[in-house]
Order: sequence, then C-alpha cells, then structure tokens
Amino acid sequence: MGTGELEPRSEALKAALGRSKEANADDQVMLNVREACRRLQVSKFTLYRLMQSGRLGSVKIGRRRLISQRALNEFIRQLEEEAEA
Repeated sequence: MGTGELEPRSEALKAALGRSKEANADDQVMLNVREACRRLQVSKFTLYRLMQSGRLGSVKIGRRRLISQRALNEFIRQLEEEAEA
C-alpha cells in the first residue's frame, strides 16, 4: 500500500471532522460565557449585564456560568420582536 492510497482517505477524514465540529457547535446544549459572547458578538461585560438584568437566562454550575442554547435563541427572538415593534 503506497502513500498515495492514504491521501484521499485522510483528506476525506479531515473534511468529515471539520463538518462534525461545525455541526456540534450548533447542537451544543449549554454555552460558556466565551462561546455565548462569540455567538452574540458582544463583550463579556455586556453579556454579564444581560444576565444580571434577567434578559438572558443562565445557570451557575459550580463556579461556571452557562447559557443554554434555548435561552440564547429566546433572547434573539425577543430582540427581533422589539426591532419589529
């Protein structure tokens, strides 16, 4: 078996792994603060302010603050409704 035979498989594997990482990012149930900031494109300060005001739901597990994907989607839906009004 030559190295030429392995290259297509390794490229296909890299492509599949790349797609699975993208799919997993959207399927994540809970997001940490950094991930939620990245999704909303806001600073940590803004995210903590939204959580403190009750506009964005979160839970605390140990010392970690986590935001559910459902809470994030609900927050976005509320923002869209406010923009339409």
